Formats: sequence, C-alpha cells, structure tokens
Amino acid sequence: MTGRSSSASTNGSAAGVAGSGGGDALAQWDDWLATVTDRLLDLEQRAATAGSEAMRLDLAAAFVCRKAIATRTLGMRSGVTNADGPIVDDHGELVGADLSSAATLLVAVLDRVQATLAAEEASVVAVARDRASAEADAATSARLAAELGQHVRRVAESLERLAAARANPSLLTAAATELAALRAELEALAAQRRSLLARWATVPDELRLLCDREVEVRSLVATCRDKVRPLPVLAVPAASALGDPDAIEVLQAKPWPAARAIIEPYVARLDRVTAALAEVGRQHAAVLGRRDELRGLLHAFRDKAGSYRLAENAELEPAFKAAESVLWSAPCDVEQAAGLVAVYTDAVNRAIAALTGGDDRNQTDGERGADR
Repeated sequence: MTGRSSSASTNGSAAGVAGSGGGDALAQWDDWLATVTDRLLDLEQRAATAGSEAMRLDLAAAFVCRKAIATRTLGMRSGVTNADGPIVDDHGELVGADLSSAATLLVAVLDRVQATLAAEEASVVAVARDRASAEADAATSARLAAELGQHVRRVAESLERLAAARANPSLLTAAATELAALRAELEALAAQRRSLLARWATVPDELRLLCDREVEVRSLVATCRDKVRPLPVLAVPAASALGDPDAIEVLQAKPWPAARAIIEPYVARLDRVTAALAEVGRQHAAVLGRRDELRGLLHAFRDKAGSYRLAENAELEPAFKAAESVLWSAPCDVEQAAGLVAVYTDAVNRAIAALTGGDDRNQTDGERGADR
C-alpha cells in the first residue's frame, strides 16, 4: 500500500485507492472498506439517540452505497469485474459512475452526517446543561422564597413554565432565563436579610453606648452653657426616643418583608440619632476649644511682647487686660474675645515693628507660629 493510499484509508477517503484489481489495490480497498464500515457503524449508533429522521435516511443510503462498493470489490477479487464501469445497488439504481466515484460519494455522505450529528449532539448537550441549570435555579428559588416569605407566587409560576418546557424544549430558554433572574433577586434579598439581621444583633449594644454618649454630651453642653457663648443652636437627641428593639428571634420568625419593615426604619433612626448626637458634641466642643485656643494665643503674644521688654507696656497692657477679662469670665463671649485678642496681637506686632524697624529676627519659631 502506498503512503498516499494508507493515509486515505485511515481517514476514510477513496483518493489513491484505485487500480485494475491487482492484489495491492484490493488490499487497499479492503482496508478502506474496514475503516469506512467502522465509521458508518459508529455514526449509526450515535444517530440512534441524537440523530434526526433525515440523518437516518442518509445513513441507510450510505449502507446501500457501501454494500454496492463491497460487491464490486468481491467481483474484482474473482476477476469478474474491475474498478471501472457503473456501480449499482441491489435494485439496479446507479450509485456511482465507477468504484472511485461511488467511494467518494459515500465519504461525502458520511462527512455530512458526522457534521450534522456533531451539531445536534452539541445542541443536546446545551439543552441538558440549560435544563440542569434551570432545575438548580428552581430548587434554590423555591427554598429561598419559602425562607423569606417573598416571591412565592412568582416561583410557583416559574416552576410551572419549567415543567411545560420539559415537554416542549423550545420553552426552555425563556424558562431558564426567568429562573436565573429570580434566583439572583432572591439571593440578593437573602444577603440583605443576613446583613440586616447581623446589624440587628448589635443594636442592643449600640443603644447602650448611645445612652452613655448622650450622658457625656449633655454634660458637655451643660459645661459649655456655664463657660462659653454663643452656643450652637442644636438640641441633644434622646436615645430613649428610639424605644426598645424587638428581640431578634421575633424578627427571624416573621416573613422577611414584615421583618424588614421593622428593622430598616429603626436602624435608620438609630443612625440619625447617633450622627446628630456626634454633631452636637462636636460643635459644643469646638466652641469650648476655641476659647482655650484664644487663651493660649493671648499668652503666647504676652510672652512675645515680654521677649522685647514690652510685656507690661502702658500702651499694650489695656488691650491685654481687656482680652484677658473676657476670656477668663464665665460664660465667656468667644466672639467678643476673638476680636479683643486680635486687637492685642496686632498691637504687639506693631510695637515690635516700631522697636526693631520691621526686623523681627529675634522671634523664636514658636513666636512666629503664634504670630501667624
């Protein structure tokens, strides 16, 4: 067998398998027929489960063609016929103009059947995969709908459509798409439920901390009322106004829509009260801190003036005393004090400039910072 004919017999092609019927040519045809027969039987077996009626008719015709070719090779072996001349079937129907043409036709039919069968098998696999995915989505959706008490009717309707798709595969894609979307929605709700219930478990501790913080802020507000003015126009929110939260076990037993209607508003109010209390504390502490900052600035400039022997200067002292008097009064008018401190610091700077001719090289880094 030549290299060309060996390759041809391996892949089922009739190219190169020719001759008048000599021993080598007949051996090549025998090998080719064995390969083609194996391929034909394999395709027949696959078509039995995945093939269409048209495909099975093609395979039947291929068997007829294969028989006609085998009959001709038998005739060639006995010397009755050769490779030339028409090839006909048992009913006298023309199969090919000669042996090579009939073999080429048979291979072409098998190639077409194999390509069609591969496409149909891929389609069957895809349908099976989609069905398995839809079944999984259906099971998860049914479980989550029951746990959450939500979308129960939608799940039931989707399950009905999936059942209908078992009898009519053309409905499967739509049913699978719907179930995938429903599962995603229910899983998002389940994740929200877990998150909010986890937050709810921390609410009792948050309330205790909020009550403690409220006491601290009220104490700070009372201190500011005694020591500084003007005060921020902010009321101190009461943690007690939130009321006692329901036990988490009670909420877990409710359908999720009912539980969420309790949890979300309560948590939102808790967050607002917490933020409001923090803002009240921040603004009151800022007023008190501003008074202390002005006190520090006043004395920093008194020290600065002292470094130039101006600490008790007759022109500077009244401005210092005026600012000091307001800053150490109770309640201290912080806005008035800020103006008086500015007057004093400006006066100190001008006095030093007059003394040094504008060259303030004797300032320390700390004094320059206070000046700024």
